[in-house]
Amino acid sequence: MYLGTRAIAVCRGNEVLLAEPVSGTEQGIERLAGWLGEAPARSRVKLWLSGGLCRPFVLPPVPGVRSKEELVQMATAMAPLHTGLDGGCTVWLENAALTASCVAVAVQSDVLAQWHGALAKIRPKPVTIAIRPWWNELLRASADAAPVPTGLAVCDCDSLTVLLGAGAAIERVVNVFPVVDETAADAALARVLLSADAATSQVPTARLRLDGVSSVQGAVALSPLLEWTR
Repeated sequence: MYLGTRAIAVCRGNEVLLAEPVSGTEQGIERLAGWLGEAPARSRVKLWLSGGLCRPFVLPPVPGVRSKEELVQMATAMAPLHTGLDGGCTVWLENAALTASCVAVAVQSDVLAQWHGALAKIRPKPVTIAIRPWWNELLRASADAAPVPTGLAVCDCDSLTVLLGAGAAIERVVNVFPVVDETAADAALARVLLSADAATSQVPTARLRLDGVSSVQGAVALSPLLEWTR
């Protein structure tokens, strides 16, 4: 399942079960929960969030931090300033290390509470087995390419997320929100790459296509709605 501020989608493998625009996160959660409530069998759900809902930032090494738990606390305190998200945030870390920078991921805690609250009303209750940003799934997929690209750009329903660095060694992240169409996303991406002095040909771009015209197959989440470009 995919949840953004402007669209939702449901895929089972290479089959598109639902893909439609929504007006805000609350409507998206209600629509996804309603769809699950009508599903004939107990469901196991992976929820992929848009870059507008799940925003990354680079967390530099923090002197004096002695555990990953303390690092998460620091990242949680820094998240509103670095992401622009309002209110309380839930934060997790990618490839966390106490002596090196890492990517922190923040989502508003209210969004997670709304999701779990909506699922609690469904009988039998679906099981959420993962909640992650969709751009993270695409970063995983791009890391398997040969040669490994020097970055990744992800354009989804509401945002542009650019991660620069080879493989797991992400050195810079930029999240642009809101992004209302492909033209705006392309312009924002050009500005980000220019400021980073990065070659466009070295940064593949993944786009969410609600029309389902993609020919991508495989184990990448939402693959029938995914288009890769360079």
